Amino acid sequence: MPIKRRTPLITVDLGENGGTRLFYSLDEVDEFIDSESEATPGRLVRSTLGGPAWQRIAEAQSMVGNARSSPDYLEQLNQLLVLAFGDTSPFSFPTSVGPRGKLVTEIAEARGDGVAAGAVGYFTNQIGSLTQNSETIQGAHLAAAFDIGIDANSAKSYRAAFKTIAEQGTRHHRKFAEDSATLLGDIEERRDAATARLRRAAIRWVKRQNRRLDEAKERFDTAEKDIRVVEETYKVQMALQAPVEYWEQKKARHQGKAVFLRRALCLFGIGATLVLGWLLYSVAGRIVVEAAKGTGAGAIAYAGIGVFVTTIAFWAARIMVRLFMSEHHLAIDAEERAIMVQTYLALKLKEQVGPEDLKIILTGLFRSTSDGIVKDDGAPDIGIASLLSKAASK
Repeated sequence: MPIKRRTPLITVDLGENGGTRLFYSLDEVDEFIDSESEATPGRLVRSTLGGPAWQRIAEAQSMVGNARSSPDYLEQLNQLLVLAFGDTSPFSFPTSVGPRGKLVTEIAEARGDGVAAGAVGYFTNQIGSLTQNSETIQGAHLAAAFDIGIDANSAKSYRAAFKTIAEQGTRHHRKFAEDSATLLGDIEERRDAATARLRRAAIRWVKRQNRRLDEAKERFDTAEKDIRVVEETYKVQMALQAPVEYWEQKKARHQGKAVFLRRALCLFGIGATLVLGWLLYSVAGRIVVEAAKGTGAGAIAYAGIGVFVTTIAFWAARIMVRLFMSEHHLAIDAEERAIMVQTYLALKLKEQVGPEDLKIILTGLFRSTSDGIVKDDGAPDIGIASLLSKAASK
């Protein structure tokens, strides 16, 4: 029969302060907290420091009691254990099995609790809670050195390495002095030539560095200029954005009205043609009838009615044409103003316009708006009354 694996009640990741700890019961959690409290780091925290580090241990012990009454507190207990003993908390407790706790224990055994208390204060970020004396400062220094990887053994190895390097340096220096004495005569002869070569090399190097500096300065100036141009263009764009949006909205409104008037004009033209055709046909019939009766007054009356109705129809059509042309021209005018600003911004980005050109743009952008009606845009005046008036004037 296979052995059934036990499922841990709580799994706590303490990092470097003890790795992943598996607790199968709350009694094990109590034993862990008690053992750490009685170990050298815990004893020093309890007796010397107190503060947040010891407060979190007390909260964890209290949460164990809550978890015994309700499993809902297990997650909070897990979090408190991580805060009290984990390596990520700013007031982390140096456990006895972790490298920091072992260092505190070694310091306490070798140099006493006073020095060890300084190390614990450093590890728990409570060094200010200790009495500042040579022992606590020494302990804090040992803890800081440990955090950056320096301990007693590494210090000895560094000292031995430095000594070896110093001895090698001494030997190299002695050999260099001997070689220098041997080559002294040759150096005297070649000194002038070497000096000349060095001078030429130095001059070339200086020129090359100056050239690089000039190129770098030129690139920097160009980049600064480009940034300034973009910044100015952005400011101008933000200043002109509202007018552009206004004229674009106005163009859309005028275009919508122009489309509506154009459709209405087409429908009116079709309807007026049918109605006028029928009306003129009826009037012409009546005129023929009245003429046959020999009553000229009746024929003239019917003819007048036909002329009047025709004039009204052409007059209404002309008004609709003028309204359509007005909206059409106003839409074109609004579009031209918006395009004018966009063109200016594009040229501004390419530095092809100056500040004086902005005045021209603003003058054109905010010039007074006419009604959009152009004299030549109206429909030709072909009403009967107009034609008769023109004929009479000739």
